Amino acid sequence: QGWRLRDYLWPEHPLQVAIGEMMADVTGSVTRPPGVDGCGAPVFRTTTSSMARAFLSLASEERFSDVRTAMSRYPALVSGYGNDDAMIATWLGGIAKKGAEGCMGVALPGRGSVAMKAWDGSGRALGAAMHLVLASVGWIPTGPETQLQEGLRVDVRGGGRPVGVVRAVL
Repeated sequence: QGWRLRDYLWPEHPLQVAIGEMMADVTGSVTRPPGVDGCGAPVFRTTTSSMARAFLSLASEERFSDVRTAMSRYPALVSGYGNDDAMIATWLGGIAKKGAEGCMGVALPGRGSVAMKAWDGSGRALGAAMHLVLASVGWIPTGPETQLQEGLRVDVRGGGRPVGVVRAVL
């Protein structure tokens, strides 16, 4: 686009304005003013239901087909190896992404989307909770459920040793 690179993270930069407009379009809600996440990039606010709507757009609209293909083909490059969202995307063959302050969205083309937010902002229980929700709606295939559930297990440690585990209960 020929835009300046030195200040592309500023909320007023044309790139961030364009991203904000697209986020408003796919979420159906006001996304400004943006916050800032851990890497310094603007974060566009939304509700959990609007986040699910955005993930549904990502999973179903033709304009996002290249992004959808890349995210589902290379889930570990979206968030990192061993992360909850990458494991979920790998097991389901879909799209999953954790975000700022304990948010996660999952989408399966042809099926729908799910989004959740940990109200305390901690992402520690997100994988276990998302696994429970996805299993309850029938998205976790029979067989890999135990292995995926084990991969999403979060041990609680005390004194340098495991003293408990975080698990979701419905």
